[in-house]
Amino acid sequence: MSHQYDPITGKVIPVFFHYAVPSVIGMLAATSAGVIDGIFVGNFVGASALAAINISMPAFADSWSDPGLFCPH
Repeated sequence: MSHQYDPITGKVIPVFFHYAVPSVIGMLAATSAGVIDGIFVGNFVGASALAAINISMPAFADSWSDPGLFCPH
C-alpha cells in the first residue's frame, strides 16, 4: 500500500477520496442496475411483478446486511 493513501499515516482528504470514490461508483452501479431492471420488469412483465419485486426488496437487502442471518455457524 502506498504511504500516501495509508489510513493511519496519510493525509485525511486524499485518503478519504481514495476510498470514497470507488465506493460511490459501486453504489451508483448497483442502484442504476436496480432501476434499469425495474424499468424492464415493469414494461415487459407487468405491474404485479414489479410490485412483488419492490415488496421483497427490503428482505433481500436485510439478508445482504447480515450474512449470518440465513447461514448460522
